[in-house]
Amino acid sequence: MNEKELAEFSCPFFGQGEEINDFGHCWNKNGESCIQKCNGLLADGKTPCAYRAGVEWQSKQSSWKKAKDELPFVDEKDISEQSEPVLAITSAKGHYEPEILVYNKHYHVWDTADADDYCCDVSDNDLWMPIPSLTNK
Repeated sequence: MNEKELAEFSCPFFGQGEEINDFGHCWNKNGESCIQKCNGLLADGKTPCAYRAGVEWQSKQSSWKKAKDELPFVDEKDISEQSEPVLAITSAKGHYEPEILVYNKHYHVWDTADADDYCCDVSDNDLWMPIPSLTNK
């Protein structure tokens, strides 16, 4: 069964003005997703729709931010003027593997994860994101 056939089989509203697109997603003639009507459940009313689950999972993920657009939060009351540890990909290093670093606002540099040693200068092309939580909520 291909994606389109599976969606036709699974959608409780298919045939009531709903159409399946080439990606196997069900839409009505107004361009609204069928998921809005079926509350993300398949025809049995119990099984979660994988598409809906994927959309919800993606919405909870942190995205990479460019340093030129936003830098990690630094509490102005904290004398260290450093952020919490974040995942960072720094262009100054010449390799693009994420590492745990701390943003030092006073010197506008990245410090090592223990916030003790200088790592490299902040560049507009650096990417960073909060360290993802591994707890299942």
